[in-house]
Amino acid sequence: MIDYEKIIKQQDFEQKLKYSLEKYYIWREGSTHTKEFHKFDPYDYSNFVKSSKEEDVDNSMLDDEILYLATDDEGKKYYLDRNIGLVYYVKDSIFYIAEKCCYALEYDIFDAAYLRRCIMDKNFRKEKNVFYDSQKYHMNYNLANLFSVPILEYVASSKKDLNDIVCELTEILLSSKMVQKIWFRGQQNEYYQNRSEETISKLNLPEYYTRMPSLIPSLARFLTKENYSSIHDDMKYWIEAFRVWTLTQSKEFKYDFTLDGLLYKEAIKSLEGMKMYTFMDKIPYDIGEYIFYQSKWQEPAEILSMQQYGGYTSMLDITDDIDVALFFTHSFLNQKTKKYELCTPNNERIIYVFAQVADNTFNSSIYAFENASLYDIYPVPIRIKNQKCGLMIGANMFARNTYAYRIVAKIKLKSTNIVTNKKVGDMFPDLEKDSLYKVYFDAVPKLNGLYG
Repeated sequence: MIDYEKIIKQQDFEQKLKYSLEKYYIWREGSTHTKEFHKFDPYDYSNFVKSSKEEDVDNSMLDDEILYLATDDEGKKYYLDRNIGLVYYVKDSIFYIAEKCCYALEYDIFDAAYLRRCIMDKNFRKEKNVFYDSQKYHMNYNLANLFSVPILEYVASSKKDLNDIVCELTEILLSSKMVQKIWFRGQQNEYYQNRSEETISKLNLPEYYTRMPSLIPSLARFLTKENYSSIHDDMKYWIEAFRVWTLTQSKEFKYDFTLDGLLYKEAIKSLEGMKMYTFMDKIPYDIGEYIFYQSKWQEPAEILSMQQYGGYTSMLDITDDIDVALFFTHSFLNQKTKKYELCTPNNERIIYVFAQVADNTFNSSIYAFENASLYDIYPVPIRIKNQKCGLMIGANMFARNTYAYRIVAKIKLKSTNIVTNKKVGDMFPDLEKDSLYKVYFDAVPKLNGLYG
């Protein structure tokens, strides 16, 4: 007989636990850069870790960033997996997902795990009626069931192999009622995040999970207590420069704020401190809403642009064009010139495949810019347009490597003959062709990390 009172009691406990975590990284007030910055606030995380260490509690997984949270009335202990972003509870030495602690952002993890199994097992696809409801299937499952199928690995030894693999995966995934779009990410090398065999064994996961791909976003990799203030200020300048660009593109102001015009030159040199307030006070235009009050609409476009031009963010950039993904498997950023260059392909290249099931953690560049303002539809900057960019969101200080657990498949390129048709000039147009790049380039103070 089902004990509904017991179930409800557990759900209530998990809901309270969820709300207690929110103060650290969710529903932050403030401007775009402040909310983005606080997703990886090192001081907040340090305080949280201190609060998670208690006597008579198993902290043996702390080195693998699995932190104790609380114990319910029945003695079940709850843990937060800082890398994936999931909350677990332990019952009879088995780890389960705490269902009511999950947000919509976590559903992509369940979807990816479910889709991997569907791709691998044709009979499973048939049994599940074209893999219809992954969330229902995986919720309340223990971790061993959820992650029973690791990231699927494919090897391409020719361009034809690559195209065949992509076609096969696309055909299977898009035949589902769930999947909306296929996305890719190409890299010269695969980077890893290691976890101890003891922790993986305790979680009852396959050995594969001791060495997961590392897709930790730039803000998480570089933000520290030492550079806390400088990165915070720099992010603010990136956002304000983007808003100056919107003035040059808006129907109302673009004729007054022409690139290289006097108002533009003064605005782009007024990013620091009180200079922007002073600038707005003295000109005979009502541009305050463009500079300050559009953030709710502009956030995805602001953050996507920051990511694409060299700033630190919590997002991961992806593309829906396999040839663009291939470009990034044999190109590199020259640190001296701050320019991308094509290089000789190696045999360690990798392309990750993601499947978009819902809009909660994916966003296309077209959608981001079409919704960037109440009044205008801004053109997609040519770099972002040519790279056919999208973005994944959801990483924060409690979900540092969450994007890795959303990978459906990875394709290893084992031939130096698999090369892109794209050219550097297509992927990174120069200042004369790319108005947003020009605005970022002209910004004062100079934007740290900007590349062309």
